[in-house]
Amino acid sequence: MKRIFLIGMLFGAMTSYSQTTATTTDGRKVNLKADGTYEYLKVEQQSTGECSKYITEKTDKMTGKTTKSSISLLVSDDGGKTGFAAFTMLSKKTIILSLTTAGGGSCMEKSPKINVLFTDGTRLEFHADNKFNCEQRATVYFLGGFGKDDEFEQLTTKDIATLRVATSKSFVQKDFTQKQATQFRGMLKCLRD
Repeated sequence: MKRIFLIGMLFGAMTSYSQTTATTTDGRKVNLKADGTYEYLKVEQQSTGECSKYITEKTDKMTGKTTKSSISLLVSDDGGKTGFAAFTMLSKKTIILSLTTAGGGSCMEKSPKINVLFTDGTRLEFHADNKFNCEQRATVYFLGGFGKDDEFEQLTTKDIATLRVATSKSFVQKDFTQKQATQFRGMLKCLRD
């Protein structure tokens, strides 16, 4: 009995100095408080119905293999002459983001820099994982053995205000509308869920 009481006291002391995050049986994230109560995290949750706006699943009838990918997002204010198209897909446990640019030169250097300005004023900078190419494509691998977990977390919980992708001669930069920011976040988040 003393052992159970001591373990309870140690647990109580630990939780009074930190909060614990947990996931409910229906998939919602909550903060567990030291006083035994909880509070839902204020992260927008995507339900299966909402994800169908961003993600498609296709099954190859010959192999039976199912693939998940996003609906393409065009971020351009001139019909695609400048800007970029974003596309995501799930491969095993890795999420792949492909950004095809227009208006910043015809080639992409190896590991081009990507800069993000979020609507809350915070910034994020990371590099794509592609080789040099003249397809104007920057490819980023998230999660799995590729890392970039922190970058992925920010991209799925914050709205993008502006995105810049470096090219071999310049860069392509575009502002997001609220609808585009929501779709971009959904394209990534729904592949993980």
